[in-house]
Amino acid sequence: MDKVRRTFVNRGATVAFFSAAGPLLALSEPARAQSSAAAPEWAQGVFGARTLLEAVRAMGGTAVTETRDVSWGNTPDIAENGLVVPISISTTLAGVESIGLFIEKNPTPMAALFEVPAGTRASFRTNFKLGESSNVYALVKADGRVLVARHEVKVTIGGCGG
Repeated sequence: MDKVRRTFVNRGATVAFFSAAGPLLALSEPARAQSSAAAPEWAQGVFGARTLLEAVRAMGGTAVTETRDVSWGNTPDIAENGLVVPISISTTLAGVESIGLFIEKNPTPMAALFEVPAGTRASFRTNFKLGESSNVYALVKADGRVLVARHEVKVTIGGCGG
């Protein structure tokens, strides 16, 4: 009797799961397509960039123009563990529209793109994986120009398969 009850409960749970999850799984693909279509036009190509110049052009710039008006906050020069590397970027430049993060030696170099609403402080802080020592670039779009700042991070233990 116990075995019949277990089989019934197990099959009932399986049916209940697929009944609830089926519609969600069916809707996931159109939802993904809709979210990528909703991305701003200039952001759609930026994550496909493989070089710094491609990323700058995808953000609306024409050339790599360096700036010193970026503060790297608690971003380390040497990261003991590449699995979790804190990166902080802020700038006092006027008219900042967005800040991108380009990690030169990562498999997908364009790691992030943050839009900065008008009138707010252009600053963010987050963690990223770095597979090896790499130059990390902040791409700041301000007043129609894209400015670039570089910070080298040396990794002692790899985070992306290292």
